Amino acid sequence: MFTLQRYIVRELIKTFALTAFGLTLVFSLCGGVFNMIQVDVLTALQLWRILAHIVPVSVTLTLPVSALFSAAIVFGRLSADNEFNACRSSGINIHWLLAPAMSMAVLTAAFTFTFSNFIIPNVVEGLEEIVREDPQRAVTQTLRARGHGEFFGKYVIYADSFRDAIGDQPDTKLVELNGAAFIELEHSELARFGTTPKVLIQFETPSDGSEPRVIAHMSDVRAYDEKRKQFYELGDQALGPAIIPQRFTRKVKWLDLPELLHYRDQPWALPRVEQRLQRLREHVQRLFFYHDLVAKLTGPDGIYRLGTPQRGYDITAAAAPVDRKSGRPRLDKPVVHQRWDKYRRTFSGESGTLAVEQGFTDNQPHVFITLDKDVVRRDDLAGVETTLRSIELDSVPIPQAIVQRAAAIRTSDLLSDKDLGLSPEIDSARVSLTKGMWGERRRIDAEIHSRGAFSASVLVLVVLGAALGIIYRGGQMLIAFVISFVPGLFVTIMIIMGRQLAEKDNTALIGLLVIWSGIGLVALADAVVVGRYLRR
Repeated sequence: MFTLQRYIVRELIKTFALTAFGLTLVFSLCGGVFNMIQVDVLTALQLWRILAHIVPVSVTLTLPVSALFSAAIVFGRLSADNEFNACRSSGINIHWLLAPAMSMAVLTAAFTFTFSNFIIPNVVEGLEEIVREDPQRAVTQTLRARGHGEFFGKYVIYADSFRDAIGDQPDTKLVELNGAAFIELEHSELARFGTTPKVLIQFETPSDGSEPRVIAHMSDVRAYDEKRKQFYELGDQALGPAIIPQRFTRKVKWLDLPELLHYRDQPWALPRVEQRLQRLREHVQRLFFYHDLVAKLTGPDGIYRLGTPQRGYDITAAAAPVDRKSGRPRLDKPVVHQRWDKYRRTFSGESGTLAVEQGFTDNQPHVFITLDKDVVRRDDLAGVETTLRSIELDSVPIPQAIVQRAAAIRTSDLLSDKDLGLSPEIDSARVSLTKGMWGERRRIDAEIHSRGAFSASVLVLVVLGAALGIIYRGGQMLIAFVISFVPGLFVTIMIIMGRQLAEKDNTALIGLLVIWSGIGLVALADAVVVGRYLRR
């Protein structure tokens, strides 16, 4: 028995190794795995290093197929040569000859489970580090290949020419862009665009191992605000510092098993959910500001002070009607006293609005005051009056008390059904955020079960492939391929279909059952084939 099993093991290893090697090359170089990388912004050395990281991802996909194929062709060839008939004539239980195939299945399943849950997520992070470790070269390659680059998540910068520069510090690298133009996006919509003769992009890679950062220094900036139809001349302007963004989004499928279990218990900590939660808090900030504005304008003093004593506004209004849906007020007959360094001006108009939005020069929320309908501007020092059709005043940061008040709301309260007394628009955003969060948790459940089912499927598929190879004498390549392809395809379809169902709210439990039902049916087929037909 030991001699026979050693012989089978040798044939299995030889066929398994050749099949795995060929399939891995196909998946790595010609398949969709390599398409994960944006190859047009990488150097040849980076591509070779990335290929070394892609191979483990490909191996995880090819080993189960290789194990199934090698079991079908080896046991089929033994059956075609009547070696099993000879064993049975000698009184050997041929079921024991399936032990090598079962051992290979167990090892392959353990390998697949370990790689898919622990190794591949780290490999993806390694791919990201290869690109992020030399951001200067990545930027120049991007500009050379595309003519533009994306920075800070919302800026797209074009340049007539560019060159590398030398920084003062060893951990600092510079890229100088000449004849640059840029556009700024807000929620994927055009907000502002402008030009600058020179942009100096500074990359800092701290020696302490912290995240690399980028700062863009722009000179003589001229920009046009598309939303407000206003032109700016800002002179020198700095953007950042900001963490260099990742090319690989941390999706659920790239999380390792401990992270999946962590986010399953705390789905609100997922990066995608955190971003939506931050936008919701910004919305709450705006609403709190509007509430505070209306309360003080309609209070005993009837005045709202905004900004600092050196740069700020004193605002009064005859009335401040509030939109019931958004909670945003509109000012009737507003009067704004401006304190702006050495200037003292008074603006009055028929109507006006105050909006809280991200500032142009930084990422802090600012208050933008707009007056329209025959605005009268009076210089308090010179006593000169000017009539304007409308005007937007210089913005000031939102009061820190409002920011702190919004930050004090607990995350659990924002994600609960508790009535916080906010606007219907925010309540709708809370409901949408909660549904999205539980949707992410269902994706996590589906990912955990699909990974486990994919690994466990090797156990039943290899045994079935070996048994069918014996029955149909599948020593020929085509027969072995069909024997290994059909049950493997069936299990894969069941896992994919179950995963899609598990990600939906009304079919989550059914989806998990479907994921494992394919393996159950193949296990039942194993029992029937091995216990009944293989004896014949």
